[in-house]
Amino acid sequence: MITHPLRISRRTVVSAGFSIAPLLVSHFCLAQASLGAPDFELALRDGRRVRTADLRGKVVYLDFWASWCGPCLLSFPFMNSLFEEMGSRGLKIVAVDMDQHAEDGNRFLERHRAKFDIADSNSDCAKALGVSAMPSSFVIDRKGYIRLAHRGFRQGDAAALRNEINDIVSE
Repeated sequence: MITHPLRISRRTVVSAGFSIAPLLVSHFCLAQASLGAPDFELALRDGRRVRTADLRGKVVYLDFWASWCGPCLLSFPFMNSLFEEMGSRGLKIVAVDMDQHAEDGNRFLERHRAKFDIADSNSDCAKALGVSAMPSSFVIDRKGYIRLAHRGFRQGDAAALRNEINDIVSE
């Protein structure tokens, strides 16, 4: 059950009295309070299912994307390189396809191969996290707390985002 949705604005993320203050401009937010990730279950494209509890002990980069989203196209090579660099150190990447029609996401994935897990659309999980833009990404630490929220993607974001994720993976 989802208890408190996050709302992402351009300047802050607020949820149930917890504040996540911006790190860089309006696209990064670092958690200042321990905000647990909502319970969710995702159906992966390979037939497996993954739940929040299954991910404890790993750092999770949870990304919401759509085939029509230009910045999502840019984020896939970034996520592939993150997985190659940090996957063996405990980073799990799950990208949730938010397309209304699965065939749109499938066509996108044929052209832009993912080295990480792809999940089918899950609007309950997206609502719980307050996803309002594509892509929207959340980094969940090994204890299950949201440590970073990121909305949109620009090449200029990559280095700072990679550094923040590396710091969390290295803890």
